[in-house]
Amino acid sequence: MAVIDINAVSKHFGSFAALRNVNMQIGEGELVALLGPSGSGKTTLLRIIAGLEFADEGQVTFEGVDAASNPMTKRRVGFVFQHYALFKHMSVFENVAFGLRVMPSNQRPANADIKRRVDELLELVQLGNLAGRYPTQLSGGQRQRVALARALAIEPRVLLLDEPFGALDARVRKDLRRWLRRLHDEMGLTSVFVTHDQEEALELADRVVVMNNGEIVQSGTPSDVYDIPATPFVYEFLGNVNRIPCKLGADRASFWGQEIAVEGIPVNIQKNDGLAYVRPHDIEIVDGRMTLGQPAIVRHVSVLGSIVRVDLAVDGMKQLVEMEVSRQKFQQLNLRTSNPVHVRALTARAFPA
Repeated sequence: MAVIDINAVSKHFGSFAALRNVNMQIGEGELVALLGPSGSGKTTLLRIIAGLEFADEGQVTFEGVDAASNPMTKRRVGFVFQHYALFKHMSVFENVAFGLRVMPSNQRPANADIKRRVDELLELVQLGNLAGRYPTQLSGGQRQRVALARALAIEPRVLLLDEPFGALDARVRKDLRRWLRRLHDEMGLTSVFVTHDQEEALELADRVVVMNNGEIVQSGTPSDVYDIPATPFVYEFLGNVNRIPCKLGADRASFWGQEIAVEGIPVNIQKNDGLAYVRPHDIEIVDGRMTLGQPAIVRHVSVLGSIVRVDLAVDGMKQLVEMEVSRQKFQQLNLRTSNPVHVRALTARAFPA
């Protein structure tokens, strides 16, 4: 069942088209990532869902009800801002209680119920012992948890988060991602978050919606958008990729002396120039004595924790090709700078040049 239905939504700021005919459904219990570069429209879309902005065209419905007929205060949407937006003059407790205290008098819980609810939430976000502190006395990760608790206090049917971990360091960001995923599942939330961090989207979301220039260019599971990108933009935006000149047939790409069956090539293409997109981990070194693969020279080796990145100068290519192998495989290959090798691609996806 769709909790949120976004139908043909467009939004302009002057002559700038922030959103262009966006269509999307968000199902009950889903955790959806809106992923894209700056200016792609993802935050504008989130703010329209929340009721902080209004679409010029199109409609957003919550469980079949037009959201435009309900002000933000009646949508039961929890919103977590990128920079927390905590009240500096209020304690942690009062920040979390704020949304409950400003409810209309006929809906506002009694003070005892507010205290019980806030205490429960602070325990949930592991800040029960910090209720009396003020935002300036907290770390970035703690402030983010307060912002999440405040959004959850009103018992939202939808939780919206705008780049919730963007201001945090890498370690804290990783810990909070796991915590948010667990919280989402335990509370049965429907959540939408905006990010430009590919790893964050792939790790957290049930579904990744990739946006560019105000449009949705691909929507699917993390595996779908990473392994089967619909466009060159998605390929290049989601992780590292090598672009290798190739010749295109109806369903094949030819390069490095090999042919690889690929999807997504227009059937009318016959031996045209194209580009094969190959992830670094989809390149392997082969035995040149067996006349397999393309000759190359090792130019640089970077050890990056559990993986090793190898830059290769491949015959016939001006730019270096990037390959990634495990530490164990790297030790087996005994690669050194200036070593001659032969390489081949395990899989690729090609597009017209």
